[in-house]
Amino acid sequence: MLWDDSQSKCIGELKFKSEVKAIKMNKETIVVVLEDRIYVYEFLSLKISDAIETWTNPDGLCCLSSMKDTNVLVCPDKEQGMIRIINNGNPETVTAHEGSIASLSLSPDATKCATASDKGTLVRIFDTSTATKLQEVRRGADPAKIYSIAFSSNDLLAVSSDKGTVHVFGLKPSEEKKKEETSKNTTSYFGFMKGVLPEYFSSEWSFAQFKFNEDSDSTYTAC
Repeated sequence: MLWDDSQSKCIGELKFKSEVKAIKMNKETIVVVLEDRIYVYEFLSLKISDAIETWTNPDGLCCLSSMKDTNVLVCPDKEQGMIRIINNGNPETVTAHEGSIASLSLSPDATKCATASDKGTLVRIFDTSTATKLQEVRRGADPAKIYSIAFSSNDLLAVSSDKGTVHVFGLKPSEEKKKEETSKNTTSYFGFMKGVLPEYFSSEWSFAQFKFNEDSDSTYTAC
């Protein structure tokens, strides 16, 4: 049901045969997420504009931009480990991970998206306009359930997990800033041997961590 609070009445209704996992909306689009499909509707007319088949998505993972004149949608694709990026109507598919997508996030300006798999060791950042990988950072070596990924407006990325930690990473600067800035993130002493040793030894690690009391009944969300 679409409710207009200013008029105190229902202005539209959509019905589905299976459970709705999530709803996303902006001034142009309404997105309804089911477990294996996503429906995209025009906001004003409620006409369906797209139907996207996805990999099993019990958590209703989906991101939709909120900025004016920018309509970016990111969601799991129909193959395991793949995501779909739709930037102003232009769809691209990306192989983000080997395992199932477990967490998705979109930057405030919708230029970047971040993904994590059900393994929970790596977070990958992609450019939403070119669908290319910009950066890969490592949360840890042991598997974990990623609860949330959050971008800040000043090029930081926070990742929370069931390990009771929040890791903070620095995002790579734009091409214009690369000559002026260096990465905040920690790298291995063996990073200079990238391409010879396993990827683990050339990983980017968080430059800051926050530890909470581990409690199986608690969920920590980065925001």
